[in-house]
Amino acid sequence: MKFGVIAGTSSCRSISDFLENQNIEYSVHLKKGYLFSECSKITGQISYFFPAGKKIGVCIGKKRYFYDYIIDLSHPFALQIKQKMNMLAAHKILRYVRRQTQYSNSFYGPSTMFFSLYGQGYTKVLSLLGHKGTYDFIKALKNFDNPDRYLIISRSIEPVSFGVNYKFDPDLLFDRNWFDSILEKYPIQAVLIKDSGKEGMTEEKIRYFSQKNKTVFMLKAPINNHAMIFDSLETLKKDILQKVMKHEKP
Repeated sequence: MKFGVIAGTSSCRSISDFLENQNIEYSVHLKKGYLFSECSKITGQISYFFPAGKKIGVCIGKKRYFYDYIIDLSHPFALQIKQKMNMLAAHKILRYVRRQTQYSNSFYGPSTMFFSLYGQGYTKVLSLLGHKGTYDFIKALKNFDNPDRYLIISRSIEPVSFGVNYKFDPDLLFDRNWFDSILEKYPIQAVLIKDSGKEGMTEEKIRYFSQKNKTVFMLKAPINNHAMIFDSLETLKKDILQKVMKHEKP
């Protein structure tokens, strides 16, 4: 039995160590920019998935890989990769879903987030939404207002061409020194974050910026339920072991 692991978050380190220790065969697929040195079984960035009889096919360029199950550890906001999996049988996808953060000032789209920010008169913004989230927010802004009125400070792995952009280090999810320096350098009024759960230190960010008297706007990702859903890594590990033992029974 072989598992295909869809990476992109720190959770993959725990699962890959678990699979390694249990001598379970697997391969890891991940987006460039999220590579972690502890894992040597990297096969590249996914183009698409396809059903292949009782197996699952994954396309990487011209190469094809086949698995019994997919373990989806992609980021909550990696919506496109989850959408690609919808063509597979749901019971073949083992998806870890982070527990969502409870926060009143939350939004499910950049447009509604912008309208709320606009209604409160904020024009000096720190965006921690990443490249795509910041891009989508700026797109909404340009559709409804004059972008020259706004100062947008952002950080991301891929550069954002609007406003002032800083390089994001995925290993520094909560960089207090950087936050302090940005708030000291720029007259930030509002902060945009995304709900990355406990792993993304979402509550810590809300608490920090609230204590600095900055209004925090949080973007939430809709949950794709086309999968077997697990809200803890330990429960996911138990399910993996059960599937392996059932497969190995004579």
